[in-house]
Amino acid sequence: MTPPYNQKEYVLQLIYEAFDQVTLEDGVSLHETIRIDDYGYTNETLESQIKADERNNWKKLIDDPDLAKVHGNGGLSFYDAKGLRFHLPAYLCLMIKNPGEDIADICDSLMFTLTHLEAYNRERFSILTPVQRKAVKVFLTYLRYNTGVSTYEPGSKEIERAIREYWSSLPT
Repeated sequence: MTPPYNQKEYVLQLIYEAFDQVTLEDGVSLHETIRIDDYGYTNETLESQIKADERNNWKKLIDDPDLAKVHGNGGLSFYDAKGLRFHLPAYLCLMIKNPGEDIADICDSLMFTLTHLEAYNRERFSILTPVQRKAVKVFLTYLRYNTGVSTYEPGSKEIERAIREYWSSLPT
């Protein structure tokens, strides 16, 4: 029998349901990650972007072109736990819906965040509920078996290790 996580729509539905009511609260927003990465430096444009950042509905971020552009300077490494919890489902959905080369950099950053589970990332992920953790595990499993990541490609071992040693060991 084919596992349900090989189906794109199932994975998307699981993510949507798991993170449905999540808001940013007082967490770090998308453009705030740039200010943090720049050691607090800001300008009028950045302040305007920070004020305009989505804080209530992560689903709106999936179609926000800045979501895939904010990396290298700002991005996934600079979210606090609440910021990561709010933005994570948008990144997961973006990667499933748009697996092409145009978002390769943000995909690499996301995969690094989900598979390199040092204390910093574990602490940020500790805010996730069991249902949200399961959604991440299913997302990683889906990627592993349905997006061309073969057992011979770099990254597949990290995905398998992360699933086995971290995401599978969490209560669901």
